[in-house]
Amino acid sequence: MCRKWTKEEKEELRQQLALGIKLKNVLIPGRNHESIRNQAVSQLKLIPPIRNPGWSAEQEAKLKELRWQGVPARKIAALGMLGAPYRTLCATRKRCSKLELGQKSRSEAGKNRKIWRKGEKEEFLAFLHLHSAKFSPDEIAEKLGVKKSTVAKWQRELGVKLCLQETITLPCVRERLKKSYREKGQKYFDSFEKRILEREKKLLALLSKMREKRWIVPPEEKRCRSCGQAWLKHRDFFFRAIVKTHGLTCWYFYPDCKICVAKQRHEKKLALRRKESREAV
Repeated sequence: MCRKWTKEEKEELRQQLALGIKLKNVLIPGRNHESIRNQAVSQLKLIPPIRNPGWSAEQEAKLKELRWQGVPARKIAALGMLGAPYRTLCATRKRCSKLELGQKSRSEAGKNRKIWRKGEKEEFLAFLHLHSAKFSPDEIAEKLGVKKSTVAKWQRELGVKLCLQETITLPCVRERLKKSYREKGQKYFDSFEKRILEREKKLLALLSKMREKRWIVPPEEKRCRSCGQAWLKHRDFFFRAIVKTHGLTCWYFYPDCKICVAKQRHEKKLALRRKESREAV
């Protein structure tokens, strides 16, 4: 939205028109010709409205062509690209809207923009000064009925926006993160059966490939204690444990393959979750 006209600016406009200065030659610091004309015609009614003839088919066709080329309405109006009669920016935008040439996102933004009532903005800024360190932008936006982006914008301008580390320590944010982690963990937990089957297929394919490989010293075979599957005695198929004995470091393979170890860990986690759910009830 443009800056409101002050009393001094309005009085200066009245004086210049009273002295007989033509509207196109009126100069008000910080105001363009279109703003001056709108103020003199619509607001102060110092001169009769200038009515241009209706839009011709040639102008509409030219407007469609320029908009399809991506030329913005502001540039079209500023450079007079539609020819005579001259069309203002407001008139150009209205015609674009009627011909469905405008930006839909701009129209939606105009519908959803915040309109501050008298004194509401001051209360909003005071609330940000007092409570930005206690509430997250989401909470403030919900409490005051504004968008999160509006809260973040004014927090930056007021210098009260929290950094990432401070935001994470807020109770609301911590609870939301915990919930997100729980949901993500549950989703990962529920997909265990699918993932373990895919992993088993990959290991079997790797086993077949490694058996066909020519080794200088071929690895021994080791049978899994749980599933009975014969694998190569290799770290790709069995976990290893490192043990220090009498100052010497040695390592040995687990008796269960990686697939069975993963299933055993999953069963332990499943039993723990069931126990926690029963205690919660």
